[in-house]
Amino acid sequence: MLLRHFFWEVGAESGESYAGVPVILDGFLVKIVQCLDQAKSARGEGRLLECWSLIEEGRTLAGAGEGLSQDVKERVVALAELEAANRSALQARIREKEDLDPLIQDRRVMKATVVDFGNLGVRLREASELVNEEEGRIDPYRADQVLDELQVRLPAMREAIADDLEEHGNAERLLETVRVALGSAGRLCDTARTDRIPDSRPTTDAQWQIESRKNGGKRSEWLLRLITEIGGLYRNG
Repeated sequence: MLLRHFFWEVGAESGESYAGVPVILDGFLVKIVQCLDQAKSARGEGRLLECWSLIEEGRTLAGAGEGLSQDVKERVVALAELEAANRSALQARIREKEDLDPLIQDRRVMKATVVDFGNLGVRLREASELVNEEEGRIDPYRADQVLDELQVRLPAMREAIADDLEEHGNAERLLETVRVALGSAGRLCDTARTDRIPDSRPTTDAQWQIESRKNGGKRSEWLLRLITEIGGLYRNG
């Protein structure tokens, strides 16, 4: 069944469409009949050259009508195929998104990535609405554009999630390095304090700073702040 949107001349700056084809064809038929009537009269009056010219004009109009009808048929077939391809592509994009659903739940995924994933979900719903629009309002070209966009963005989202997990691992290793370094520095301070060797002013200053950060063996305020800042990048902190 022909849909109105099947006749859109997508991308045409003039805004012309195939929607008016039936009217155009009716106009061709009227002109063809007029040409034949006039040719018949011309022949009866002996105006053979004019008769021949009118017949040729009628043939030209008939050829234009046939060509236009063929264009419409080809467009209907092409757009029906595009609609079928859109339905298939939509199902593929839905499966891709569903594959990402459990991955995005990982606490190590950054907040910005979670937000982007939510936006992708909105875009996917838009594509679904375009593909499943009620008859007579289907715009397969628009649906195709959105689905092409999702075909690029969904794999990129998978990569973004993988990058977040890698970055989280790097952050954990960094924090562990800081903890180890702080512990080593504390042990050096203990040694310097008990070795009965007079400490220089720089050594004394360093001991004071390290001791202030040790905070009685607990995480120091600056380390807690570092952990908080890194954790704040992720959805659940």
